Amino acid sequence: MNMQSNITTAAATFTAPEVSSPSIASSAMLVQVTLKYWLANKLDKDASKEVSAAKNADEGVAQVRKKLLANCAELKAVKSNMDSIRHFVINSTLPWSDAGPRLLLTARYFDFHRSLTAMFNHLDTTLLPDLKAALGWEIAQAAASQGDLFNADDYPEIGDIMKKFSYSLQYIPLPDAGDFRVDIGNEALTELKERYAAAYQTQIGAAMNSIWHKAHTALTHMAERLDYVSKDDKKVFRDSLIDNVLEIIGLLGECNIANDPKMQLMEKQLRNAMSGITPDALRDDDHLRTETREKINAAIAALPQLDF
Repeated sequence: MNMQSNITTAAATFTAPEVSSPSIASSAMLVQVTLKYWLANKLDKDASKEVSAAKNADEGVAQVRKKLLANCAELKAVKSNMDSIRHFVINSTLPWSDAGPRLLLTARYFDFHRSLTAMFNHLDTTLLPDLKAALGWEIAQAAASQGDLFNADDYPEIGDIMKKFSYSLQYIPLPDAGDFRVDIGNEALTELKERYAAAYQTQIGAAMNSIWHKAHTALTHMAERLDYVSKDDKKVFRDSLIDNVLEIIGLLGECNIANDPKMQLMEKQLRNAMSGITPDALRDDDHLRTETREKINAAIAALPQLDF
């Protein structure tokens, strides 16, 4: 199979092997991180009507939405920090529910909690106090920059603005699939347990599926960047190309809560392929680069077929 077909292989949905819920509950937990911040924008209804009228358009066609603190560096820093927190949580956990808690491996808890706490502390001790101190000046600047669009009523009191920024972190034990504490009839309870067990397996499958998707992305990118014969037609790649694959190897080992033999085999295959590999060695050694690309292509071919 050539490299292109390896990269584009995607057909059936991968299904995780059956696993017992106690084994999952003992090796993982759920984590819920909630972040809220002030968007600092406002729909100006009067200006919207004026624009529609000026352009001979029906009312409601145009909208004028004001950025209340358009040039506030402190607000941008707070939003950037919260975006970084959100991305960190997504990258450090596995999916569990559509918009709720995510699955965190127990083995990763301490590093996860330490990193997350540091980001929260930076928010509490530096970024939010800086924003609070700057708000009075920034609102005065907005009055000057917005001209006739400025409306003091758009701005809550500074104390009320700061209340709009909040976060919460909650760790939740992973429930066992058969753990229902409800007082209903035996027949209904049996049906409810069966439905939950099926949903539980689906959630585990989705979590494991996300690892395979990450592996597919990292490996196909590496294979593409190594696809050149000599330095004359070389493709530029960063050191992170290797780091990303090493991260996948760690995920395959640490996150295999389903004890999937395919995942175990893939981890071993990639460890062998990446043994002793460095970015500079791949750049300088044509033979090593070709050999490594072939091993990565072989790993891609061995990946479960996935829906994208």
